[in-house]
Amino acid sequence: MSLMRFYFIILLVLTACSGTKIISYPHTGARFDQYRTFKLESHEKLAEISPRGYATYERWGELIATEMEARGYRYHLSADLLVEYQVSSGLGNAASRSSYYDPYYYGYYPSVEYGNTQSVELLIEVVIKDLKNQRTAWTGTADLTLRGKSQERAQKIESAIQEIFTRFTFKAAK
Repeated sequence: MSLMRFYFIILLVLTACSGTKIISYPHTGARFDQYRTFKLESHEKLAEISPRGYATYERWGELIATEMEARGYRYHLSADLLVEYQVSSGLGNAASRSSYYDPYYYGYYPSVEYGNTQSVELLIEVVIKDLKNQRTAWTGTADLTLRGKSQERAQKIESAIQEIFTRFTFKAAK
């Protein structure tokens, strides 16, 4: 196998493993042909605990509002739909390992850890609820792993939120 082909396969595997996984589905009984307005879930209690976290949630709320408005929905306090959103996170470690073969001794030696990187595992969930019937109308989630600088992570989260909404194809009723 040529060296170029080997690098291409490695790049392909790494790209496939590190992608954002999106799942979305409308719930039975949801009548998207009747919905015209939306409002966002309030995260004001978070402001007391973490002003910085509150500001982040507000930014995500603005992104979600932009996505809803792009589909023709209008923001209204007595809305047809309530958009709830949350982000759950955890830390992960990815160790790079290598084994090697030494023909002068006893063959293969066990894996040796030579690098350790910390990552953040995130689950972003957007739930759109029908307020009149008090039931969930649509759910979208993104599962992603973040590495890198804080600014890069923030951009990946915002991109994941936008990617969730590429699956929300329902336009507002006329």
